[in-house]
Formats: sequence, C-alpha cells, structure tokens
Amino acid sequence: FRSVNGLEIEDEYHNFDALNIPKNHPARDNHDTFWLDENRLLRTQTSTMQIRIMKSEKPPMRFIFPGKVYRNDYDSTHTPMFHQVEGLIVDKNINFSHLKWIIYNFIYISLRFRPSYFPFTTPSSEVDIMSDSKKWLEILGCGMVHPLVLKNVNIDSNIYSACAFGLGVERITMLRYGISDIRSFFENDLSEKWLREWVNPKIESIILSEQIINSGIEIESIEKFSPLFKGVVVGKIISCITHPTLNNLKIVKVDVGKKNLLNILCKASNCCNKMKVAVAMTGSVLANISESKI
Repeated sequence: FRSVNGLEIEDEYHNFDALNIPKNHPARDNHDTFWLDENRLLRTQTSTMQIRIMKSEKPPMRFIFPGKVYRNDYDSTHTPMFHQVEGLIVDKNINFSHLKWIIYNFIYISLRFRPSYFPFTTPSSEVDIMSDSKKWLEILGCGMVHPLVLKNVNIDSNIYSACAFGLGVERITMLRYGISDIRSFFENDLSEKWLREWVNPKIESIILSEQIINSGIEIESIEKFSPLFKGVVVGKIISCITHPTLNNLKIVKVDVGKKNLLNILCKASNCCNKMKVAVAMTGSVLANISESKI
C-alpha cells in the first residue's frame, strides 16, 4: 500500500456526489456537516481521497488514506474532529474474499462480519471484535466499491473491481485502553481522571500529586469535582407536537439509538425537529442533586 494524505477542505462532489450519497441523505445536513459555503465543507470522511486517487491514477492501485475528518457532533463518543484510516484496492478480479483476508490479517483477534449498508459500497459489511467482557464491538466498515462510484471516476467495472475499508483511530484506542470519553484525547490539561484512565496508580490523590511535583511537573491546583452524570445520552428529536389538552406541554419523539423511539413530555418552547438534546434515561443519576436517581 502507498499512504497518501489529502485535502481537509473539500467540495460537495468529492465528499458526497461522487461517493453515491443521495441528495436527501442526512449526512449532508447542517446538523452533521460543517459547511463553509454552498459547495465547500470540512470533509466528513477520508473516502474523498478514494475519488481523487481513482481519478488521477490508473489501476491496479493500492492506497491507504489517513487523516483528520470533521462532523458536527460532540459527546462522550463523538468529537467535531477525529482521525480515520481508509484502505483502497483496485485491480482485476478483486472480490470480497480478498477484503476479508486483509482484515483477518490486520486484526489478530476474534472477529465477525455483519451485513450493513453504505452508499458507496455493495455488498457492505461492518466488522466486530470480541471484547474482554465477551461482547461484540463494532470497529470498522468495509465493502466492495459500488459500480456507480467506479463509473464516476471512469473505471470500467466490467474489467476492474475494488474493495475498501475504514476505521476510526480514536475508537480503536478507546477500546484498547478502556477509555470511556473520547473528549479526553483533546483536553489541554492533564487531569487526574485522564491519568487514571490510562495508568491508574494505586495511590491516593494527595500522594500522587506529591510524586508528580517531585518529578518536576507543576500542578496548577487540586480540586474536588462533582461526580459524573450517569445514564444521560444525546438524542435527536424526530417529531414535536403540542399536547392535545395541555397547551404548555409538547409530546416529543426522540431517537436515542435504540430500537424504538422514546415518547417524552417536554415543556421547552424551543424544541423542534432534528434538534439534539440531552436525555436522562431510566435509572440515570444526575450530579449535585440530592436523591437524583431517575
């Protein structure tokens, strides 16, 4: 493979159109993408480099595309900027078996392939690995490059076929080291919480701070923080209608990534469709509120 970096400011064609992403796909929405003007945006995936390389190179080709990508999202598992690595192979007689061989040799632990959907590959699959807790965790997506994508870059799909795979660097690191909040990668201050997530020395905070000071590192302050929220997730409002009998309340349907939408009574006057909101799930605990278990 050859490793190639690419543009972080992209146009709509390379980021969406050429990758067979429909005009009405939610990924094009302002809620998900950082648009700079009507045509330019911060790229949402390193797949843009697949298009640029396939337009400029001739098969056979084997490339790796590492780089920063940007999406309008921010919570414990998402940040506005993160890193992806994608791979692309274009050659004669490439099939899904070649793709599986690469991934099996890239990931040396127990894994499984699940059928999935991506606009730019068909067939498509997600790859799960078995965690230490014996649960399946998704780590990457892959598939055979869609014939329409090959057509967009003037590659004859009757002669050549292609496969591709992509993964998030931070997600792999979180799984490897048991890190619960992706935002800790981008904090400017080295907090005790961050240090214990990575190393977790078996000593009290005051002794730890003394050892850090003795090593020549300055500690700005030692403060006790409130406990973290538990069971609070980010949801997306799907519909918001006025209650039939109580005009000051609204009936809101919220998508929190579960099988069924949640029905929630809401008093907020500014709620609207597609708004992202904090949702306290059943059993959640809120900090600094006495007897606050929900």
